[in-house]
Amino acid sequence: MTQRSLLIEGERTHDVRLKKCFKCGETKPLDEFYRHKMMTDGHLGKCKECTKADVHANYINNPDKRREYESTRRKTDSRKAKRLVYAKTSMARYPERAKARQASNNATRDGKLIPMPCAVCGDPMVQGHHEDYSKPLEVTWLCFKHHCEAHGKSSSVRSHVAMHNANEPRQATP
Repeated sequence: MTQRSLLIEGERTHDVRLKKCFKCGETKPLDEFYRHKMMTDGHLGKCKECTKADVHANYINNPDKRREYESTRRKTDSRKAKRLVYAKTSMARYPERAKARQASNNATRDGKLIPMPCAVCGDPMVQGHHEDYSKPLEVTWLCFKHHCEAHGKSSSVRSHVAMHNANEPRQATP
């Protein structure tokens, strides 16, 4: 159920429609609710804050559903195209990283570079970390968590990327 109210700013008046969120019970402007064409007023019954909280809780509480959803989503043509574009732009933007990664991957494949357990925690599932990309065969072996920390990525980025990698076999990669 929406209400109307007038907000007066200087000499201008704005007609603002208000709606009460069924989750938190607060009355908020209609632009604080997501649009939903099936609702009578064209907006969802709970505010954006409550919707985001519900989505986040669902994300945390249903890891199996989330993995299945992300696995299916990752296989769509549009996502494959986006990953390809990202990979190409990343390689073009950071050619020294790409060259170092390729050199260490080739050395690992050829047996010249042997993956060791994580230098921090001893986890055998590791990735190669380059302190200096101009020295591609000088690699520190780190698990996913510690590799993210070495690059200064936040825990939310780590959990997001980990979720995407959950269904794929992990292997030693730089």
